Amino acid sequence: MNFMIKSSESRKKIAVAIVRKSLFLLPVFFLLLLFSCRKSPHTIGASILPENAQLKIVYGFWDGLYGHSIIEDSIRTDELSRNMLGSMNDSVFGVTTANIAAQFTLTSNGIDFGENPQLDSMVLYLRYNGEIYGDSSTVQHL
Repeated sequence: MNFMIKSSESRKKIAVAIVRKSLFLLPVFFLLLLFSCRKSPHTIGASILPENAQLKIVYGFWDGLYGHSIIEDSIRTDELSRNMLGSMNDSVFGVTTANIAAQFTLTSNGIDFGENPQLDSMVLYLRYNGEIYGDSSTVQHL
């Protein structure tokens, strides 16, 4: 009989220990659950771009996904092999325009042009790579 009482008491101690551990682990579980939540998919990568350069995306529950582009400020173009220049009128996207602003410098410093130099001519050569967008059977204006 003594054995039965001791066995019952040890089971109670084990049960009390399990409940205490469970009470300790329950807040730990909720903290892990709280901090393991992911960001919503539409904000992933948003921290890379500055706040004023992000696309504004609005999601309507019934209407679908809408995207709005914003006018971009100047971007660096001196290390690109190709640059966009010109405008096009697309039936879907509307009028799109790309401009280039450039600053030309000499290849070396300390060149002496004498006193009061005057520029008589200058040549700007822009190579066209032959690619066109749209219907190639219609007249394209360069």
